[in-house]
Amino acid sequence: MFRAVPFVRRGVGVALKTGGSSENSVRNAVLERAAVRRRRIRDLTQAFAKADGVLLSERDRALLGGILAKLHEMARASLAAALVEALDDVGGAASGSPTPRAEPAFLGIGGLIEQALYRANAHRLSAGLRTALGDPNNGAAVSALLESPVPAVTEAAKAYLVDEARRVDSYQDPILRPSDLTGDQCRALHWHVAAGLRLDWIGDAPEALDRAIEAAARDLAGTAESEARARPSLALARALAAERRDPAAMIELLREGEVALLEAHLVALSGIDPLTVRRLVFDPDLADLALLCQATGWSPDMVASVSGLLGAAAPDPAPQAEADRALDYWRRDPAYRDAVEEAAALRLAVKEE
Repeated sequence: MFRAVPFVRRGVGVALKTGGSSENSVRNAVLERAAVRRRRIRDLTQAFAKADGVLLSERDRALLGGILAKLHEMARASLAAALVEALDDVGGAASGSPTPRAEPAFLGIGGLIEQALYRANAHRLSAGLRTALGDPNNGAAVSALLESPVPAVTEAAKAYLVDEARRVDSYQDPILRPSDLTGDQCRALHWHVAAGLRLDWIGDAPEALDRAIEAAARDLAGTAESEARARPSLALARALAAERRDPAAMIELLREGEVALLEAHLVALSGIDPLTVRRLVFDPDLADLALLCQATGWSPDMVASVSGLLGAAAPDPAPQAEADRALDYWRRDPAYRDAVEEAAALRLAVKEE
C-alpha cells in the first residue's frame, strides 16, 4: 500500500508527567504525540537547511525547495504587480528573483517548511491513490458529485476541481499558495517579500514607496486570508455536510485521491484549524487522527478504511469520552496550543538527555 507520509520517521516517545484523572491521561497522551510531531518537524526543517541527506534525500529536498521557491515568487509577483499599478514613479525591479535558499529570513518564517512538507505529502498521496485506482480518469465518486441533483453540491464540486487543478504547475508538481498558510504565516510572508522589494526597488519618492508597499502587502495578505476562508474544498465539504452525506462517501473520495477534500471535511465537521488537521492526517502515528474521526462521527470501520488508505493500521477504538476530550483540546486557540505543545516538546527533550 502506498505510504502516505514520506520524509518522516517515527519519534521515540517519552512519557510526560500525568495526573490521576482519565481526562489528564487523554490530554497528556495527545500532548506527548504533539511533542514528538513537533520535534520531528524541527529535525526535518534543520535537515532541509543543512542539506542533511540522512533525514531528507536530495530528491525530497529539491521538491521542498521548488515548492518554497514557487510560493516566494507567487507572493513577490503579486506584490510587484500591485505596486506597478499603485505608483508611476517606482523604478524597475532588480533582475531575477531571490530563491528561498538565498534568503535565510524567508526560511525562518515559522512553519513554512512544515507546510511545504504537508503539501508534498498530500500531492504524493493523491498521486499514489489514483495510480492504485487503475484509471486516474475513472472517478465515480467525483462524477457523482458533479451529477448531484443538489445545485449547491454540483457548483461547489466544479469550483473544487478547478481549484485543485491550480494547485499543480505545468509539470504537475505541487504548488503551495499564500492562501494555504495560516494567517500569521501569510502576513509574515508578505512582509518579508515587501522588505525585499523595498530594498530592490528605487523610486524618486521613498516615503510614497514605503506607503504603497505597506498597503499593498497588507491588502494581499488580507486577500489570501479571505481566499483561505472561502476555499472551494471547504465550501464543498460544507455543502456535503448540509446534505448529511454519510462519512463513508468521503472514504470513496479519498480512494480517488481527493486528499484536500478529506482535510476540508474534517475541518468543517470538527471546527478546528486546517493546519492542525494536516498535522494529524500526515502523522505516521494515526492515533490522533483516529480520535478526530471518532469525535466527528466516524465508525470504527470507517476509521480502519481511512487508515488503510493512509498506509497504516488503524488504532484500537478509544472510549467516546476520550475522543471528545481530544477534540475539545484541538478546538482551543491555535496560538495557545502551540505554546503548550512547544513547552511539552522542550520537556520531552530534557527527559531524553
